[in-house]
Amino acid sequence: MTAHAHDVDPITLEVIRSALKHNLDEIELALCRTAYSSTVYEVRDMCAGWIDAEGRLLAQGRYGLPIFMADLATSVMPGIELFGSDGYSPGDVIITNHAETCGQHLNNVVVYAPIFHQDELIAFTATRAHWADVGGKAVGSYSTDSTEIFQEGIQWNQLKVMKGGREDQEVMRMIANNVRFPDQVIGDMRAQITACRLGERRLLEMVERYGIDTLRACMQKIWAQSEARAREVVAGIPDGTYSASAFLDNDGINLDERLNIEVAVTIQGSDMIVDLTGTHAQVQGPMNSGAAGALAAVRVAFKCITAPGTTPDEGAFRPLSVVVPKGTFVSAEPPAPLAQWVIMMPTLIETVFLALAPVLPGRIPAAHMGDMSANFFYQQSTPTKQGFVHADPFPGGWGARPNGDGPVPLKSYCHGDTNKISVELEELKFPFRVLRYEMRADSGGVGEFRGGPGLDREFELLEDVMITTSLERSECPPWGLEGGGAGGAPIAILQTPAGGSEGFHKATMKPVPAGSRLLISTAGGGGFGNPSRRDPERVLLDVVRGMVTERQARSEYLVAIVPGTKGLEIDVAETHRLRAEEQATRGTQG
Repeated sequence: MTAHAHDVDPITLEVIRSALKHNLDEIELALCRTAYSSTVYEVRDMCAGWIDAEGRLLAQGRYGLPIFMADLATSVMPGIELFGSDGYSPGDVIITNHAETCGQHLNNVVVYAPIFHQDELIAFTATRAHWADVGGKAVGSYSTDSTEIFQEGIQWNQLKVMKGGREDQEVMRMIANNVRFPDQVIGDMRAQITACRLGERRLLEMVERYGIDTLRACMQKIWAQSEARAREVVAGIPDGTYSASAFLDNDGINLDERLNIEVAVTIQGSDMIVDLTGTHAQVQGPMNSGAAGALAAVRVAFKCITAPGTTPDEGAFRPLSVVVPKGTFVSAEPPAPLAQWVIMMPTLIETVFLALAPVLPGRIPAAHMGDMSANFFYQQSTPTKQGFVHADPFPGGWGARPNGDGPVPLKSYCHGDTNKISVELEELKFPFRVLRYEMRADSGGVGEFRGGPGLDREFELLEDVMITTSLERSECPPWGLEGGGAGGAPIAILQTPAGGSEGFHKATMKPVPAGSRLLISTAGGGGFGNPSRRDPERVLLDVVRGMVTERQARSEYLVAIVPGTKGLEIDVAETHRLRAEEQATRGTQG
């Protein structure tokens, strides 16, 4: 929205700020309530926001995925450039998942609509949601072994599915005939369209109530305040350049080739520059992201550091510059496959944190699970039976903090606090039974403050299915800080009725016969501080709760746990001896 010279009283400013936030809450919840896919209505793999006519983010909702933070505009801007400001009409709806501009896997489809006030284009309301299938070689359009984007589905590049309020039937037929689950996909698309219409109504209600000039002036003021808040935090970091590195296991094709991530964060006054130069070149397999995906990941890290509790908007990211050379695996160019674009994002986010850890004492946690734990169950459709695809990223452990243990299993930074589909709903809809769903003992990194544990989730398959799984960071497990230990790495283990057993990390459409058992163990978070300084009473509680075994309590925490008259208890004398020996050894070593 173009700025106008207009005074805004502080009360009106706060009312509009709150209206933006809560209206977006309503829009995202409406999308979830009307969606057909459990990935949207349960997991909340979606987002919504408003973008002004110049492609700047007015505000974005709070209930969707953090990794979608402030990148809706990068998907809408190419449409503005293509159609021009006079190329939209009231009632138009556009979809796009174009790999080169969106930078994500093709399932993440943006649906957006123009908003007009007195024949003037003033903004867009936009949504993004994970569609269950967009074609390609794999059911669900998600694979670990694709080698070009065309194997991963169909691309829609700024396609008008509605013109002047009417569905384009030719476009609708084209979509329906290129996806495996047309009812589910078109149902989700219409849920996004409905959410866009709600967003249009709510923004126009604000315009009618306060006037377009007041709304524009408020947006300029909100952006300025967001910028000032972020600059204040950045200015408190000492000037200099701070670097860190991490790596991923492989690209799914070349299994012996690690993919390094290089991050250099430069602080210059109140400006932050994040440079990804030196990061591994784009790869043959689908472990690539477009530059827009890398931008979103760095923005997540920046927002966590500067103002995690506020609504994302254009001003919040003005102090941030991101340098991403072309052709790295976080800025891949066509026709690079992108199916697993999001798998790298947690590692990129926390590598930014790692770079800043020395100059932000007391603020940076140890590494979290560092893995989306993306796991899919499928059945192909037959002439007599409708197939299905079930996708639900699993939670894992988060890193210990400088003053507390890591949280119990949550999803990754990229998914934030989005929901986990309930066991009851899964068993009702899909042909498996959940045998075990429990915290994974000894998976949290040891430390004065323990890393959060991962999960053990075991399934019994009731019918023949296929699975696709992509577990990462098995060779670069979640690191600890200040002497804390690394978290346990993830693993999937399949046991078949014939007696076979195998462990693996990546697989695409792997056949799993009925009667098999599949155990998926997610990573734990890193620990913080020397484990021998952990309060023995807390170690005992960890053992009682099943987070730590008696063996690890003794070997890592130097706490002897023994049976007592009322259950387990601490052997105080033995614990004192173990810790005294460790302290003496440290003193001898220097």
